[in-house]
Formats: sequence, structure tokens, C-alpha cells
Amino acid sequence: MGQPRGFAVDEGGALDKLVAERVLGMVPCQGWAPVYLGSAGGPAMMKGCAHPTDACYPAATTGGGSGHRAGPAPYSSSLSPAWRVVEAFGDEWTITVSREQEVRAVVTCNGCLRE
Repeated sequence: MGQPRGFAVDEGGALDKLVAERVLGMVPCQGWAPVYLGSAGGPAMMKGCAHPTDACYPAATTGGGSGHRAGPAPYSSSLSPAWRVVEAFGDEWTITVSREQEVRAVVTCNGCLRE
């Protein structure tokens, strides 16, 4: 079996962008607008484009004022968005999480690395 391949990226935004685009197939989109949901949720971004649901994320230039978050979901730092990535892998992938010195997830494609 071949050796796993990896690459280094900055934590946060760069990793989230790679996950959104390369794993989930999303594209950055200018069709998002900042909104304020008041006590129901505070600042948010509202989708106003023709892309199918979950096909795009707010491009960095669409960010509104204080508290509005442009860019992809925080896949690298929040459990709910990270779980979407797990679901996208389906049964063809094995995801192992270990807690030795740090929390680490290893993603293995079942049958992908055949010689």
C-alpha cells in the first residue's frame, strides 16, 4: 500500500476554504448579503444566488460590517460543520479520531491506495 500524502496549510480560513472547495465541491459566491437577525441570531449572511443549496459560500468580498462572517463554514474548528465533511465521505472512507497529545483525525479511503 502506498504512503499517505499530505500537505501543510494555515489553520482556519485556508484549511476551511480547501475543504469547502476540494472536498465538498463548493465555490465562493458574491450572491450573499449581510443581515442582522437581532436577538434571534445576531449577524449572519443570507444566500441570494441561484446556486443549489450547499453549492456555494460567501466570498470574502461579500462580508458586511462587524460580526458578519464571509468565507466557508469553520470546518476546521467547529463540530457541526466538520460533521458535514464526515457525511460527505460516506461509506468509502474511514475516519479515525485519536486523543494522544492532541486531537487528530486520520482519513483513509477504503480501497483507494491499491498497488
